[in-house]
Amino acid sequence: MGKVLYEDCKMVTLNAPYVAGFLGFREAPPLLQALEKLKNVQPNLMPQVLFVDGNGLFHYREFGLACHLGVLSDLPCVGVAKNLLHVEGVVRSEEHQSQINALQKSGDSFPLATTSGRVLGKALRSSHSSIKPVYVSVGHRITLDTAVRLTHTCCLYRVPEPIRQVIVATRSSLYPDQMVTAVTRIQYVSRPDGGSASRKDLYSPERQRRPGQLDEPQIQTPCKGLVSDDHWDKTTGTC
Repeated sequence: MGKVLYEDCKMVTLNAPYVAGFLGFREAPPLLQALEKLKNVQPNLMPQVLFVDGNGLFHYREFGLACHLGVLSDLPCVGVAKNLLHVEGVVRSEEHQSQINALQKSGDSFPLATTSGRVLGKALRSSHSSIKPVYVSVGHRITLDTAVRLTHTCCLYRVPEPIRQVIVATRSSLYPDQMVTAVTRIQYVSRPDGGSASRKDLYSPERQRRPGQLDEPQIQTPCKGLVSDDHWDKTTGTC
């Protein structure tokens, strides 16, 4: 897996109101500004493909944020959503759960087909350590099979690294002075149904003295409190 070559964080004001299904009108403008800045500052690092934390064709109007950004930037774009959007008969049902349970290994996937038979995306088991899939769909200038293959290739954990690194950088920008220390160790044991169950061993942070504060301990906050479960490494107990 490669390393981060460029990073830029900026606080922006979103002027468009939140309306379900119209996320592109709210978030695409600042993303386009970030791409334009990269083009001016380091044009040699312009991406060959964009990963978007959201949907592409798998959308109420078959035009999610990944499509919106891809068309406006004219770059190949992949939509990767962590939660299932209910679109044309694709819902979180027993049948859908049984399809998820059938994903035995990392890289396994199944199509997200609407009631009319159109395949708008795929559910992908992106990591061996996570049984929850991500939902991959075409944004722009890419095939679905290629989008799924690239997404799986970029995954160390459940969420592909281009998206996960953005989330990590954003959290660091929002909490620059926060001392983050993992104090929870999670071990996994097998269950009879083939899944896994966690056993948590909690450790109280050691009290550390600082000059002039003889009795006040440093505050140590579990990393898990600052990131979502999707980005919490259940194997090591770290982000």
